[in-house]
Amino acid sequence: MYIAVVGLSHRTAPVELRERLSLVHNQSTEVTHGLLACAHIQEVAVLSTCNRLEVYAVVSDIEDGVREIIHYLAKVKQIALADLQPHLFTLLHADAVMHLFRVSAGLDSMILGEGQILAQVKVSYQNAQQGQTVGRILNELFKVAITAGKRVRTETDIGTGAVSISSAAVELALAKNRTLKGRHSLVIGAGEMGAQFVRHLIAKGADRISLLNRSVDRAEALAAQFQQSITVWGWDQLLDVVQVADLVFTSVTTEDPILARIDLEGFT
Repeated sequence: MYIAVVGLSHRTAPVELRERLSLVHNQSTEVTHGLLACAHIQEVAVLSTCNRLEVYAVVSDIEDGVREIIHYLAKVKQIALADLQPHLFTLLHADAVMHLFRVSAGLDSMILGEGQILAQVKVSYQNAQQGQTVGRILNELFKVAITAGKRVRTETDIGTGAVSISSAAVELALAKNRTLKGRHSLVIGAGEMGAQFVRHLIAKGADRISLLNRSVDRAEALAAQFQQSITVWGWDQLLDVVQVADLVFTSVTTEDPILARIDLEGFT
């Protein structure tokens, strides 16, 4: 048996390709089961975030197993092999193990020390456990990698000054506008990332914040967690609110763009 990881990330692939490979809702379970049905794949777990898609597998034959992973990804996402393969990386044995450790520790993130990735590794492992696609080898690997990721954050200073993608976006907005006070900031999405956006905006002085989500109830529940008044909008009001917003932060999981060029062409 051999350990292999096949994937792509912000280091190897443009955002357009990463978006096409991203997995939403219950797609991770479908993909792991599809991969496990391949002849040379014995165990498998899939890590999918906005910046990476990585398949961790135990294979009976390296060449055949890696080929099955690549062909499956191309088929399930309807991407030509010629367009996909140049952006993929393959790591084997100790290199594959070390890569998961680096990912869990935040050393391979777009922002060094970014903490959200450890939670995403945990979710990937939990999904694989629930889908019964991991066995003795990947179980042990993910357990140790998650433990190592926790130790890195508690026993080193990597988290000192480390920021998330959401805080980096807010910092950039502040740098471009000098102040967020009086600016109408729209956050699209009321999940964990949306909450982070609201939290960082308030911390940086934003006093006009709107929150838009598919579920208005969920957006209202999130808005109620903050002492500051936040205006909540429904999904059918998306274009109307975008048109009057000064800053727009998006944090939704979807396979399709929520805003297209044609939607914005008439804005002034």
